[in-house]
Amino acid sequence: MENQRHQGHKGKGDRFIFIFLSPFFRKINLSPFFSVPFFFGYWNHYLFTSGRTQEKTSSWRLDVSSRMAIRAARRKVTSNRPPFLRWWFRNNGLVLCGALVAYAVTTGSALYAGKLLRPPPSLSRQAAVVAVPEKLKDVRRRYIELSAAVEAKPDDPALLLQLAGTQRDMGTIRQAMNSYRKVLALQPRSREALFGLGRLAAATGEVNLATAKADELASFWPARPESSLLKAQIAFLAKNQDQARNHWHAALKLDPANREARYMLVTSYLDQRNYAEAARLAEIGMKATPEEFELRLLLAKSLSGMGRVAEALTLLQSAPAKDRNSPELLMMLADLLIRRGEYVPAITCYEELLHRFPDHAVALNNLAMLHADHGYDLERAASLASTLYTKFPRDAAVCDTMGWVLFKQGKLEQALALLSKGAEGMPNNPAHRYHYGAALLKAGETAAGRKEVATALKLSKEFDGADQAQSLLGNAPGQSIARR
Repeated sequence: MENQRHQGHKGKGDRFIFIFLSPFFRKINLSPFFSVPFFFGYWNHYLFTSGRTQEKTSSWRLDVSSRMAIRAARRKVTSNRPPFLRWWFRNNGLVLCGALVAYAVTTGSALYAGKLLRPPPSLSRQAAVVAVPEKLKDVRRRYIELSAAVEAKPDDPALLLQLAGTQRDMGTIRQAMNSYRKVLALQPRSREALFGLGRLAAATGEVNLATAKADELASFWPARPESSLLKAQIAFLAKNQDQARNHWHAALKLDPANREARYMLVTSYLDQRNYAEAARLAEIGMKATPEEFELRLLLAKSLSGMGRVAEALTLLQSAPAKDRNSPELLMMLADLLIRRGEYVPAITCYEELLHRFPDHAVALNNLAMLHADHGYDLERAASLASTLYTKFPRDAAVCDTMGWVLFKQGKLEQALALLSKGAEGMPNNPAHRYHYGAALLKAGETAAGRKEVATALKLSKEFDGADQAQSLLGNAPGQSIARR
């Protein structure tokens, strides 16, 4: 009878745990994640209880004293548990453990799958995909240390300034502004706190607060450039470029060695395509600080814009050894070599860049196009484009690159599908329209193809492939494109 009662409890408990979990199973279809851990736990429970039942059955063959001793030992082990828990753990403990393990596995798998399925950043922004820098971990660690130090010394302005800078680096702007305000409550003329608070106020759109801090800086520190820099930032964010440049010039007069004012001025003139003034300012800065890497790049851009490509190449090739392997310098070198028609050295630059930075998306894209446009190594182009397409399958620029490589390989049907996505995704890109038009002409769709090529030339006559597009309009329908 005792053996039968034990079997009865076992059956009811199992039914209870399955009834309890069945709505959960029906609500979300995650049976692949649940099946292995859940039934592993269930069958372990079944085997355990079956073994225990067999032990009880065999115990009837013992004498009475042996059976009583076994029962007394079991009662002694479980006597500290309430009756319900004693029954629950005896019958369903392993099933519950299996369900908990299944829940943990399912939750972790869902979170991991959501992380993997998050859409990647777009290549259309022409920015390389980079991992989160390790420096961010150092910033967080420094924030924790500084927070503890400020709690110990809440009236220390130096600690508060460091904390504000760390909060700014972490992106917690409001907390950083509050820390700067605490510094100003202790030291109202603090130049660092006034400048830092004004900058964050300008960045968050609080123009009145930023202007007030700029005026305070001008009254307290008239010989320093911070007031002019802050006013330049306010004007720049208001899209008043002329006024911003005037303030940057004023900052340079007060401090000719100020890197920020010179860098922003050169960048502003480059955006305005005033290459001569940008080169003049950059050359002055290079004479003062010849090791300045950013100014070297800006000067090379200015010289290139003026058509002095050879001088720009010489400037980049004479960079210090510590800067020669930077991705910015290698990318600019490759672009300048392409402008001079030196495609093989440009390919070498891109390959060197990818050797050091294998996930550099722009280099992958440009190198694949370089191989495809000039027919150097279509297999290498296909490999690069496939790598890029795997990471950015919905990006218009990547679809155009993959489609153009397939077109060069003669896979016209696959190329048309991708090139149409590239043209639709970036309709104002003349290269994309030209690529799609060329594929349509190759497929025999003369009217649609000529329309796309004509649209590309109407958008611009200076894109890569403009000469081929111009000659293609006069070619017979279906004739392939002549390579450069």
